[in-house]
Amino acid sequence: MIGQTNLIKQIDRLFDTDTFPHFCIIAGNGSREMVATYICNRRMQYAKYKLPDIKIETVRSMIEDAYTTKDEMFIIIPDADTMSVNAKNALLKVVEEPPKNVYIIMLLSDINNTLDTIKSRAFIFTMERYTLAELKEYVESKYDIIAEDAKNLIVAICETPDEIDILANTNVLDFYDFVELVVDNISEVEPANAFKSGGKIGLKNDEGYDLKLFWSMFSFICMQHYTETGNKKFLNGILLTSRYIKMLRKLGINKQQLYDLWVFDIREIWYDYQ
Repeated sequence: MIGQTNLIKQIDRLFDTDTFPHFCIIAGNGSREMVATYICNRRMQYAKYKLPDIKIETVRSMIEDAYTTKDEMFIIIPDADTMSVNAKNALLKVVEEPPKNVYIIMLLSDINNTLDTIKSRAFIFTMERYTLAELKEYVESKYDIIAEDAKNLIVAICETPDEIDILANTNVLDFYDFVELVVDNISEVEPANAFKSGGKIGLKNDEGYDLKLFWSMFSFICMQHYTETGNKKFLNGILLTSRYIKMLRKLGINKQQLYDLWVFDIREIWYDYQ
């Protein structure tokens, strides 16, 4: 497993002392499911059960299974940030007193995207930031056939192994060319065409470039231009885009609306420096 050295030591210490909690949250930016899988693999005799979704019916079915199964198991709740209030309240009933043979692992990108009453009952593991060396190691070990210039670009853009997996399965250099076109032309085209730049980005579904990676690539290209020209519009574009990346992590955000607001704001910055 790549990275998360201190977190893995903490997990190992809990297992070694037989004090691993029956309900825990893995929170933060990173490959949370990899850590959850590591936890499950520490107890090979336990079954691993990943919820297919986080709908209220699925959560209720999981709770029923947790109380009735005689098997020992780990239950993983992925992408729990967007659980409905009803689903969270249902989960609260089982995490207040989890069955002794069941371990529940909740995965959150933002620890604030759940109820305080759930957080208060959980042992919280916080993801560590991956180092550049760790990301390079992950790319080299998993994607050794990718061209070296594409590898370097992937490592420069991505913050986690999950993001690397997304970007490595696209044509990275084509993606760079597309984003550079946006950087160069977003303030030059008619407004309607500027907003259409989101057509290649998966704003409503998973078809298209990842929005967060688009903004990361946009910032990377802006930094290249700022280094070459000293034009502060690129620096201000980076600062603006970083704020939008943070907003993207908030609960229930509408990606289409967020992207449209970003287009409006970035055009304003570009206009100011014309």
